[in-house]
Amino acid sequence: MTCCFGARLAHSAQQALNITEMETIFWSDPMVELYWLREKGGWSVFFSNRIKEIKTLSPNSEWRHVPGKINPTDLISRGCSPSHLVEGCLQITGP
Repeated sequence: MTCCFGARLAHSAQQALNITEMETIFWSDPMVELYWLREKGGWSVFFSNRIKEIKTLSPNSEWRHVPGKINPTDLISRGCSPSHLVEGCLQITGP
């Protein structure tokens, strides 16, 4: 689950920077993961544990969907040149 990795990374950065509270907006391409975060129960033990971990690590966070075509993390896998990365700067401004 990519949302779990994102929550872990943000939590680690927050701890490393000694930030006590931080509102964060996470963007996710897979809509199924966002669905899992919004719905309650009925999941296998594995998914229930991941969802609980995400919610624990990111209590003051908002989770949003970013379509794959404008997902900045997918640019390199689509053969984007380094100069295009600098021009677009989606990694900084977001979708």
